[in-house]
Amino acid sequence: MVPMDSEKMDGGPVQFYDSLANEYDELTGFAERFDKERSTFQMLVQKYDMKIVLDAGCGTGFHSILLAQLGLHVTATDISEQMLRQAKRNAEHMSVQVDTIQTSFQGMNESVHNKFDAVFCLGNTLPHVLTEEELIQSFKSFCELLNSGGRVFLQLLNYDRILNFRERILNVKEVNDKIFVRFYDYERESIVFNILTIQKSGGQMEHSLNSVRLFPWRSSDIVRSLKDAGFHNVELFGTMALNAYNGYSSKDLVVIAQ
Repeated sequence: MVPMDSEKMDGGPVQFYDSLANEYDELTGFAERFDKERSTFQMLVQKYDMKIVLDAGCGTGFHSILLAQLGLHVTATDISEQMLRQAKRNAEHMSVQVDTIQTSFQGMNESVHNKFDAVFCLGNTLPHVLTEEELIQSFKSFCELLNSGGRVFLQLLNYDRILNFRERILNVKEVNDKIFVRFYDYERESIVFNILTIQKSGGQMEHSLNSVRLFPWRSSDIVRSLKDAGFHNVELFGTMALNAYNGYSSKDLVVIAQ
């Protein structure tokens, strides 16, 4: 294979997502996901009576746009300027209003000045927080931005299961002339998340590799840190549709706390 450009090894989440912003919607199946997830989020909006929400770590804006389509006032944050630019373009293309702010989790309570009925942090964003101190501070920022009785909704991969089986290949997806391979390298405590992009061009297979370090937070870590940050009524689920959580078999860990 011929490299498409210099391979980027663990340059941090800003570089990682800035580099992926232009092809992230292809990688994640952006357009196809709306019909699949709309009914689930409609149920959540009705069940928890939300009107104004924050999407923390919004990426290219999929969940922000979906929530705006459901009639909510949405503020979206991300540390990647390029991801936020793509989120703005996507929102404009789909004729919805989403307010965007570039900020980290830890700095969110200084950069965001509204109060919210709910904070969403979805799509395996939390594992980019690498220490327990930063995790608790992130949750404190979320807590300070919530109205009384407000809730945080967290979705990440189920690392209770992943660390048990030590899976390497997460997903292989082919879109037009590109193949995306998502895989893990396991280190002593952390995990390196890799996205290998292979593109067919002129009879050759060109490739690029983007990598970022993650911390595989277990369910017990999340529950403890939420309580340390001031949350209570912590509930665990296996899906956003609120199916039961099983540490050995659930693909995702979904946590709701008040």
